[in-house]
Amino acid sequence: MAIYSDYSHADQVPPVASAELRAKADAYSMAVVVPWEALEKARFRLEIPCGRTIELTHAGHYAFLERPREIAASIESFLASDSPCTWTR
Repeated sequence: MAIYSDYSHADQVPPVASAELRAKADAYSMAVVVPWEALEKARFRLEIPCGRTIELTHAGHYAFLERPREIAASIESFLASDSPCTWTR
């Protein structure tokens, strides 16, 4: 199981950062992080038989802290499945 964020915004920018710095961080995330993550998702799906992914929108690097119930429920459901090849979220 792999858990991915959409990284549509740079989440590790200090709250006091200027709008210009935040815009640059968001642009970097969209130009570098999002394409890299897309490649990693594809590689995971190709190389891990019966692997499952969860893709969270509007979540950051610390999604497990931002949305602990959602992630815990997905992990528990996955682990409780008799066969990861037939698991659905």
